[in-house]
Amino acid sequence: MGGLPAEFERLGKSTWDGGRFRSSEVITCSTYFTGGQQLLTEELKNISNLISEFKNFINRGNLVDLAIAVVLATFFAPIITAIVDGVILNLVAAIFGQPNFDSIGIDVGESRLLIGSVINAIVMFLIVAFVCFLIVKQINKMKVEKEEVASGPSETDLLAEIRDAIKANND
Repeated sequence: MGGLPAEFERLGKSTWDGGRFRSSEVITCSTYFTGGQQLLTEELKNISNLISEFKNFINRGNLVDLAIAVVLATFFAPIITAIVDGVILNLVAAIFGQPNFDSIGIDVGESRLLIGSVINAIVMFLIVAFVCFLIVKQINKMKVEKEEVASGPSETDLLAEIRDAIKANND
């Protein structure tokens, strides 16, 4: 039966001519089929696990928080730009004589490396990072205050105080 792997079982009588079977011969391959079925079952389980993990990820709430953060950041960018353009860069202009660092550069051959643009981007990043730091600091401060207000004597402590008060009244 030249050309077929040993795992194939030949049923019926015909000949293999390299590209197809002549006559209505049935060929089975139990090893390949069950192996493929196991692989398919494992892949379906993997896909099911992936979908389940994705649902858990979405339902955790972090995704919603992230989406809100992106929307807020989108609308926060013009505020930062206004602060930088209207205040910070005017201070830079008062100190250095120019409103930004764009004119700073290095000539290399017939090209000019615009180092001033990089400096402007770094200044912008530092301002945004500092404002975000202040916001996170205030949020953390509010969380600590809420925890302090919420924390009080535990249920066990209150029951012990009631017990002691009853003992004191009975004596």
